[in-house]
Amino acid sequence: MFLVGYVVGPIAWGPMSESYGRRPIMLSAFLLFTLSMLASALSPNFAALVVFRLLTGIAAACPIAVVGGTCADLFAQPEPRGRAMAFFMAATTWGPCGGPVISGFISVIDWRWSLWVGLIFAGVTWVPLLFVPETYGPMVLKRRAQRLRKQGRGDVVAPIELEKADLAHIVSVVLTRPIRMMCFEPLVLFTCLYLSYAYAIFYLFLVAYTFIYVDIYGFSTGEEGLTFLAIGVGAMFACFVYFGWDAVLRRAYEKDTWWSRREEFRRLPLACLAGPFFVISCFWVGWTSRKDVHWIVPALSGIPFGIGYLLLFMALLNYLVDAVRTFLHNLCDLYILTS
Repeated sequence: MFLVGYVVGPIAWGPMSESYGRRPIMLSAFLLFTLSMLASALSPNFAALVVFRLLTGIAAACPIAVVGGTCADLFAQPEPRGRAMAFFMAATTWGPCGGPVISGFISVIDWRWSLWVGLIFAGVTWVPLLFVPETYGPMVLKRRAQRLRKQGRGDVVAPIELEKADLAHIVSVVLTRPIRMMCFEPLVLFTCLYLSYAYAIFYLFLVAYTFIYVDIYGFSTGEEGLTFLAIGVGAMFACFVYFGWDAVLRRAYEKDTWWSRREEFRRLPLACLAGPFFVISCFWVGWTSRKDVHWIVPALSGIPFGIGYLLLFMALLNYLVDAVRTFLHNLCDLYILTS
């Protein structure tokens, strides 16, 4: 149910952040996440736990949907923007890898402690989150226009203020925008299908590792959780590959090659490189998971999987972020011309 919420959440959080700004949406989602985590830890029965975990998944999907746009707001050049996204994706990979380790060792005390630990992390995260400013350009322009109007410039209007803000517009236009893009934009559709395939394999590993290391090798749940760290190690290797590609892209910029000026070609080679790593890792773990093979052999298959998983997400998400950045830049230019 958490993953069901994780799938549904971005449909709302992404477009709403473009209508109300990044900061209010992030704070609202994180408040819902904190409260639903607390409710999950205190749930009196299984039915309540299922409902609250669904709400937790919906709220937890907000960063994935909003942070790409935030990086597009903050970084004008592709190189620093790509590195920021690389660090973000590497950090998010360590979450699902570290979760089984923590829950595997602490759930033997009480299953609720797995949720209490997540709630502790949420409480600590509130401190820096409260100091994060608004980064969305149109919302910054809106606040600037409001200040100018208070100073007597009644003719100043921000572009986002010209959009409708009633409930019917939000439901029929804003919230349906991702669905319309998936239905009518083949690039968005097939990118999402490929990313969902990668996500499916990742979370299938969460289930398959239990059968491999608990049933075949006799690991405890905590020891089984440690095997996920190999995926995190692979994600770190992927960061170095990404930084190496940045050097290639920088040289291409200096030579003014045609492909370095096109968003769709800047990161595409990384996605092409990621595909074989998926195939290698799946074949590796499936072929070697048996009692006559040492457990370290299938465990090491997580390294190529982590490399392929992170390279794929960094490549495709950075392409989408570049596209968002171009759109926002054109929107800000329009505001300057109309002012």
